[in-house]
Amino acid sequence: MRLTKIIPKIFYEDIKDGLDLFVDGLEFKVVYNEAKLYIIIRDDNLQIHWVG
Repeated sequence: MRLTKIIPKIFYEDIKDGLDLFVDGLEFKVVYNEAKLYIIIRDDNLQIHWVG
């Protein structure tokens, strides 16, 4: 059996801390932003749906 998708749970008290890490540090790009939902993506199609 081979895992092709992983859905980890990461918790931040302030979502801006997580966005700083992923967008500024790991070069993800925010492609959708609404109140408490962010979708960020990286060039290799790695996508994160983030609920704050």
